[in-house]
Amino acid sequence: MVKTAIDYATELAEQVNKMTTAEEKKKKGQFFTSDTIAKYMADLSLLNKKEMSVLDCGSGVGILVAALVDRIINQNLQVSLTVDLFENDTLVIPFLKQTMEHCAELMSRQGNSFRYRIIEDDFILYHAFLFRDSLFSITNETTSYDLVISNPPYFKVNKNHEYSEILHEYVHGQPNVYFMFMVVAERLLKDNSHGCEK
Repeated sequence: MVKTAIDYATELAEQVNKMTTAEEKKKKGQFFTSDTIAKYMADLSLLNKKEMSVLDCGSGVGILVAALVDRIINQNLQVSLTVDLFENDTLVIPFLKQTMEHCAELMSRQGNSFRYRIIEDDFILYHAFLFRDSLFSITNETTSYDLVISNPPYFKVNKNHEYSEILHEYVHGQPNVYFMFMVVAERLLKDNSHGCEK
C-alpha cells in the first residue's frame, strides 16, 4: 500500500529528530509541525485555482506541502502545484527532497502536475532586496505566490542582527524570526491570495 504524503513526511521527520539534539533544535528554532497541525493548515488553505504557486518559507521535511497534496488527492481536486521550499539545513534537505519526490509521484497518479524547487538559502537574506529600496522592490522578475503555507523557525534576535536591520521598519521591542518570516512572506503573495501560518 502506498503511504500518504503526510505519513511519509512524518516518518522522515522522526528520523531527523533522532539525528538532532534538543540543544541543536533550540538553537535553530527547529520544531517540526505535527501531522495534526499540518492537516488543519491544509484544510484552511484556499485551493481555488487549477494551477497554484505555493511558498513554504521554512519547510523542514515538507510536511505542510505533503498535507496539501493529501487534501488534493483525498478530495479528488484538479489542482496542479508549483512549489518553492526554503530550507538551509543541510541535514534536512535530503529528507525534504524525498518527501517532494513522493508528493510528485502521488500527484502524477491522479493526473495533477507537481513541480518543486528547493532553495537552499536563508529566506530573509534571499529577499532582503524587497526592503532595501523602493526602486528595487517587487518587480516582474520576483516570484509571487497564490498561497503561503509555513511554520517558520522561532527564536529571538537582537536589534543589531542583520535580520533586524533589513526589517527595521517592522521591528518594535524584542524581534523574533517567526514574525520576520511572515513579513517577508506577505510581500511575496499575489493580490487576493492568502497565507496559512502556524
